[in-house]
Amino acid sequence: MDSKEWETLVGSVRKQIDDLRSALAQNESAAAIAKSTLQEAKQNVEALLDGPSNPREVFYKLPLTLQALTSQKLVGVFLLGNDGKVVLHHGSGQRLLGIDPVSNKLPTGCFFDGMTEERIKDGELPWERCLRGDDVTGSIPLVMRDPRTQEELHLEVTAIPLRNNADIGGVVTLFRDKTETVKAGKFIKELCHTLEKQLGGIEAAQRELKLFANKLSDSAPEAPAENPPAEVPSSKRVLIVDDIPVNQQLLQMRLKKFGVEADIANNGMEAVNACKKNKYAVVFMDIDMPILNGYEATAEIRKIDGSHHTPIVALTSFDRDLEKRECFEKGMDDFVVKGDKQGRVREIVDRFVFGKSADAVGAQPDMEQPATDELKLDQVWLKKTFGEDTDNVISAFFGSVAMLLNCLEFALEDKDLREVTHFAFSLKGPCSIVGANSMASKAAALVEDAEKGQWSEASKKYIVLRQMFRQYQQSAGAKNQSGAFVI
Repeated sequence: MDSKEWETLVGSVRKQIDDLRSALAQNESAAAIAKSTLQEAKQNVEALLDGPSNPREVFYKLPLTLQALTSQKLVGVFLLGNDGKVVLHHGSGQRLLGIDPVSNKLPTGCFFDGMTEERIKDGELPWERCLRGDDVTGSIPLVMRDPRTQEELHLEVTAIPLRNNADIGGVVTLFRDKTETVKAGKFIKELCHTLEKQLGGIEAAQRELKLFANKLSDSAPEAPAENPPAEVPSSKRVLIVDDIPVNQQLLQMRLKKFGVEADIANNGMEAVNACKKNKYAVVFMDIDMPILNGYEATAEIRKIDGSHHTPIVALTSFDRDLEKRECFEKGMDDFVVKGDKQGRVREIVDRFVFGKSADAVGAQPDMEQPATDELKLDQVWLKKTFGEDTDNVISAFFGSVAMLLNCLEFALEDKDLREVTHFAFSLKGPCSIVGANSMASKAAALVEDAEKGQWSEASKKYIVLRQMFRQYQQSAGAKNQSGAFVI
């Protein structure tokens, strides 16, 4: 297979992934419409209950209002008396939830929290809390699981009390069945995850073949040249080694602001081969990479250094003393946390690229930091930091973080600590760089929970991460070419 055929194959897989993301966006758009219908139904019922001065008016208007709502077939209704028995229900309600024919009550013991998947205790379902007098606001995601077949019904429920002064005479429970939307979304995500893995394998195979071709080329005898090429001299170029494309792009753009050009390597093996051909002023080396990790690549580069010592600066999302010590012990010259303050990167550039002495470099002043993010990007700060590259930075951020969140979700489902750590800290880097500090902190906290085996807490933080990301998207108007949000 030649290079053109490889590119065609890669392009085909990428198109399938883009199509799946578009389908996922449409699926989520349909879910949002259904959710707004449920909220509108709740507002209509509340307006009826709060409006009339004559309580009798409620009793003859309420059935008509509920009948109008259920005719849409997007919203279901249960009307419960103060004893918890079903007084009225939507035609499909019996089929969906299985009202007990003896007690005429809704079932218990088979409901789970739609966010955490924890079983809901008896007496804590929304309609039960409402009958008890608790304040139940908003809509609540529930999963009803058949104990025999483990079939799941995904619902979104809201409950409204029927009050007579201080007494509660019953409760109106509105719900929507979102099972098909949830199943479709999960199926699309799994397909997307599978294709992304395949794409990674294809690209890795392509790189391996290139490496093999380079080795064959290096070992082949060369014809004598009249003027043999001189050894590439030390230059002001640097090498960025990272397997996450967005991290490559963002650091490359930061270095460009300092007047420094950078080459890119996607893993440790590519870095070693690049250092065989060029003598770089400094190598920014990621630690966690496939084929050869940062430590292994550093060891190989030290073998070929000869009289020229290549400055290698560790790039990692881990901000821990243990990692820092290990980097120095493994032969690296310095340490930078991804998303670290601008002044720290400038200090490295001045020392290794421009050859300034330690006294001349000193502690570099940090550039103005972004405002407290409040779940929106500081556009003014981004413009000052990245200039004409700002739009590219924002686009790279949203596109890559959407993909990393999907990967993190599957890693959490598998309770794979190594992969959870990798993807969470891969998220932390770009979030820190663009000033999305709330997400960066939450990603780091998620890893701490996973390391303790607290998977339920880690999953809750993941849900918050997704909610934060959507808010960043909405505040920035981050959309793809089809006009749908990129996640």
